[in-house]
Amino acid sequence: MMNMNQFTESHPGHPLSNAYGLMKRSQTKSEKRDFFLMARAMTQLLKYQGQLTESEATSLFDDIDCQAVGGRSARSLQ
Repeated sequence: MMNMNQFTESHPGHPLSNAYGLMKRSQTKSEKRDFFLMARAMTQLLKYQGQLTESEATSLFDDIDCQAVGGRSARSLQ
């Protein structure tokens, strides 16, 4: 199973890696929300294109959610 750290290390220039990095460095709630949504959408797209398995996508979603909300519900970003 792949996590976001492994994904970003193996795909450093990928738009998902970039969105995840920007989300982690965002200073405002609005920026963090925007990059959070972008990273989740890109992960979903990769899953539907068959580039990620269901379990890989779930693992990436979990990492994205955890990083974005710092242990809070993802709904707190909306």
